Amino acid sequence: MKRKLLAIAVPLALGFASSANALVYSTYDGEVHQTTESVFAMGADAMAPMTFDFSLDTASYLSFEGFTSMSSVLVSLSSTSVLGGWLITPSSSGFSSMTSLLAAGDYSLSTMAFGDPGYYAFETTVTPVPEPETYGMFLAGLGMLGLIARRKLDAKA
Repeated sequence: MKRKLLAIAVPLALGFASSANALVYSTYDGEVHQTTESVFAMGADAMAPMTFDFSLDTASYLSFEGFTSMSSVLVSLSSTSVLGGWLITPSSSGFSSMTSLLAAGDYSLSTMAFGDPGYYAFETTVTPVPEPETYGMFLAGLGMLGLIARRKLDAKA
């Protein structure tokens, strides 16, 4: 009986602990992307302003890391208004920052480069925020494992 209970409780606890929200990070052209996107621009392409549109289907954090050989590159994040941004300079190599929580919706990253033509690159990573139900299921699974361990210890005593 105890083995059956353990055989049921362990997979349930692991399933609860590993459950996560599905994340869609897609451009407006409908192409689905990974949660990490890399952008590289060089020469005349780097000098022209660019816009990268994407949408999120769940609340998420957006982290940013970039580098450049140009005087500076301004990358701004906007929805219906400018939400924030990053200034990349040659001395900020490896610069990274975390934005505030982004709600589900449509967003744009826009670039504006300054100085002589060169190159810039940046990478964004979108991380979904776990829903409270995920934590509840995780704690329920841990509680089940603790109950089984306690019963096992009581049986030995």
